[in-house]
Amino acid sequence: MSKILVTGGAGFIGSYFVKEMKEHDIVVLDKLTYASDLDRIKDESHMTFVEGDICDKAGLDILFNTYDFDIVVNFAAESHVDKSIEDASQFIMTNVFGVQVLMDVCRKHWHKKGLFIQISTDEVYGPSGGEDFDETTPLNPKNPYAASKAAAEHLIKAYENTYDFPSIITRSSNNYGFSQHKEKLIPKTLDNIFHHRPIGLYGDGLQERCWLHVKDHVKAIRKVLEEGRPHEIYNISGKSRLTNLDMVKTIIKAFKKQGFVYKGEIEFITDRPGHDTSYRMTDHKLGYEKKIDMNDGLNEIVSLFMNQNK
Repeated sequence: MSKILVTGGAGFIGSYFVKEMKEHDIVVLDKLTYASDLDRIKDESHMTFVEGDICDKAGLDILFNTYDFDIVVNFAAESHVDKSIEDASQFIMTNVFGVQVLMDVCRKHWHKKGLFIQISTDEVYGPSGGEDFDETTPLNPKNPYAASKAAAEHLIKAYENTYDFPSIITRSSNNYGFSQHKEKLIPKTLDNIFHHRPIGLYGDGLQERCWLHVKDHVKAIRKVLEEGRPHEIYNISGKSRLTNLDMVKTIIKAFKKQGFVYKGEIEFITDRPGHDTSYRMTDHKLGYEKKIDMNDGLNEIVSLFMNQNK
């Protein structure tokens, strides 16, 4: 049985991946930043938790000496675009330097074995302008967060070419699901609706995103882990394409189905600098069939949210 290191495993997407991989022996490494929550994985008996930082080479060395990892899945990242615009330094440190340190430790401990999976984002492509990007589309990041993730990808590709490093990159569209940190659009909207506060949307609210349920995302990552080829890139795109405004209206309707009528209003606020209008990509290469319908997914999230806040 493979021993898997999941970095950022107490984060939103990472925690769902830990739950998905119950038949495997997993070690979670997480720095426990503001966006992490150990409660997400506390009941997972197949998991060992270690608090630590992917930028800490000495700590990683100890971890690799203790556990003979076959696979590393790197979810560890700073991921909030607004924060990257305020200060990009931590994004460069974690998303670029951290990936370099992690790969160097893998290279030191792996001898003709191992697999490194880097969890990236559709934002590395930049705004689509209406066309669907595929895995061969040149990268064109337009904000500091996206640039840090693109830089990590370039570094990984350089390691593949220089050292034959055994890695795979996945790029996903916007994730949603229960227990996401409230800095993101959907959980922030849930909280504002529940408290009848105004819902602020950047610009005209017509920025378009493809939405991917986190459970579908981690199942697709499992498919990459089991069937993916080293040195390849795989897109993982959502089924539902909505503007931010339509997303908010859909969530309001989901609350109404629960008997809760929102008494606040939607407000349009000054747009953030360099806000990408649309991300679009195909994921035919991977061939994973998404299972969760957007309306079903949102209705479930709202129901769970209401039960949690009774």
